[in-house]
Amino acid sequence: MVKSIDLCYLFCLLFFTPFLSCTSDVDLFSEIEENQETTTIEVSEDEDAESENGEAEENQVPEDNQLSEDDENGEVGSAIFGEHIFYVTTEGSSSNDGKTEETSWSIDYAFSNAQAGNIIYVKAGNYGGISLKVGNSGNSGNPIQFIGYRTTAGDTQSKGEPTVTFEEYKDNGDAYDSSKMPTLIGERVNDIGLGQGIHIIDVDYIEIMNFQISRYEQNVLVQYADYVKLDNMILSDSGDFNPDNTDANGGANGRNNTGEGIAAYFTEYISVGNCLSINDGMRGIMISDSNNGQHFNSKVYSDNNINSCDYYYLLYNSDNHVVDNIYIERVGELRHEGHGLCLKDGSSNNLIKNSYIKATMLELSFDNVHDNVIQDCYVEGGFNEGEIRVANGAHDNKFYRNTVVGGEGGVTFCDWVDGGNDGITNAGFNNQFIDCTFSDMDFGVGFYFFDQFESEAYDNTFVNCNFKNLNHLFEVDRPNRANVLRDCTIENVSSLIGFYYPSNDYRTADVILEGNTYINTSF
Repeated sequence: MVKSIDLCYLFCLLFFTPFLSCTSDVDLFSEIEENQETTTIEVSEDEDAESENGEAEENQVPEDNQLSEDDENGEVGSAIFGEHIFYVTTEGSSSNDGKTEETSWSIDYAFSNAQAGNIIYVKAGNYGGISLKVGNSGNSGNPIQFIGYRTTAGDTQSKGEPTVTFEEYKDNGDAYDSSKMPTLIGERVNDIGLGQGIHIIDVDYIEIMNFQISRYEQNVLVQYADYVKLDNMILSDSGDFNPDNTDANGGANGRNNTGEGIAAYFTEYISVGNCLSINDGMRGIMISDSNNGQHFNSKVYSDNNINSCDYYYLLYNSDNHVVDNIYIERVGELRHEGHGLCLKDGSSNNLIKNSYIKATMLELSFDNVHDNVIQDCYVEGGFNEGEIRVANGAHDNKFYRNTVVGGEGGVTFCDWVDGGNDGITNAGFNNQFIDCTFSDMDFGVGFYFFDQFESEAYDNTFVNCNFKNLNHLFEVDRPNRANVLRDCTIENVSSLIGFYYPSNDYRTADVILEGNTYINTSF
């Protein structure tokens, strides 16, 4: 006789089975990430989150856009349709309904009229020099999404890096392949980019993915807009590239010093991921007066000497950002040494990690730049550049497990007149360097020349660091006091101090050396 099954038990079994969850290792300094509001846009990528058989579908539609047969939105073959799904093509028109490629909208109509919850699929093609402005806001549960694709909606997805490489761009003659993504090419006047490719202003909850934009003054400009997500944006050649406006400092009277790949002002909870910036004149990616952002897997390059990049990736007066896995490269011996990955003028409580800077610098500058954590970054020197620079009074920042190889020096403490602010009287203090490595360069720590020579660097500490294969341990061209090297290994270092200017040979290194190990040194 078959026993009856307790229906209550069956109900519990089916509906209350516990779900599996994954907990990542807690990072040593994850408090910065944890302090961000719970409403922060989630942008981290879990490389293990593939299907159970370990193979992710190449053309999988993003999870937020997946449609089931039971939804009001559904799939027919490779097309995606639904009440809130719309299409844009180069042949589209504002008089169409936008529901299919055949009845697609024009791109300017879509950007002006999309409503909260709309998903706008924008097909690859050359959309010319149009300037697009987002007309409406989404909301927390229903952002407005503009998603570029190649041939089938959902077929273009970044997976830990931009889908276009610097090498592909160069091999294509410094030009985009517009068959891969929707492409905007600004119309220069006298080789000067004007206006914006995409302008997001006074609207919130906007997500834009998979676009190629070039030759505007700002390829993407975000102003007074919160919860903006930019993903896989391929950006290049913004600003002034008129050779007549070039000089060694970026242009006569600053005229040449324009152009921004992404510029964001007064925006909260911005997410910038998997983006590529190439030769965006003054700034590759710049976040100003904005808080609580996340940045990951982007790359910034400059190799154009007409308007070589000034700031590659800049946080200006911006707090509580997490910057992870950024690659920056100054390609060739450019006129401007550049500021590679930079925290400037009021940027505090940021976490910078796992990033690679080549032939330019990792820089913290101004006396209100403090309480930042820089960890597990690698600076590779090239063309006599490449360093960690602490400047203009930056203080109380912590550097963990960073490596600087090649270039001129490991860490330089500097002070100069910047932006008209000449009242700062020190070159950095109370910064800590722990478990860092500095090798194969002229000097390890530089109390560096440059502009304001008499302001001092003081109370900076190096603990358990490695200094190897240097001409001298310290370069002394400005006053310094009470700096400490403790429990460090100093190997193959020819002399204790040196000078950039021989006339500074009267200066000394007022440094406390405690418990260090010396291998093959002359002091």
